[in-house]
Amino acid sequence: MVDSDRVHRLLAEITKRLARLAQHAQRDRDDLLADETTLESTKYLLATAVEAAIDVAQHLCASEGWSAPDTNAAAFVALGRHGVIDRPLAQEMVAANGLRNVLIHGYAEVDDVRVLDALADPRRLERFVAAVSAWLLEQGG
Repeated sequence: MVDSDRVHRLLAEITKRLARLAQHAQRDRDDLLADETTLESTKYLLATAVEAAIDVAQHLCASEGWSAPDTNAAAFVALGRHGVIDRPLAQEMVAANGLRNVLIHGYAEVDDVRVLDALADPRRLERFVAAVSAWLLEQGG
């Protein structure tokens, strides 16, 4: 059974991080690239926002009794397959997971311009929050 309170908390965390990222995105791109502290904060906020989405995806797969995904990316694909999110968004979330992997596992090799590109387009995470929220509502949660 889906723990809707937990999922709503995670979705709220994503939304909170997106709001903070929006503040970073308002800064001049060159200034942001030169500001190591804010750039590191941006990377952390992006990684933890995607991590919260992964937690949501894994929780929904487990609680709904869908086959256990062997990767985080597969969890997003499963959400697309089961109609929680649409399939194009599932693929966008797979890409977000890839960025998160680079940020977490290959931090020294991160392309800061790629991070700022993700910062400039937060819509996939916003759409993820909206789609999961709508699905929860349909499920009575």
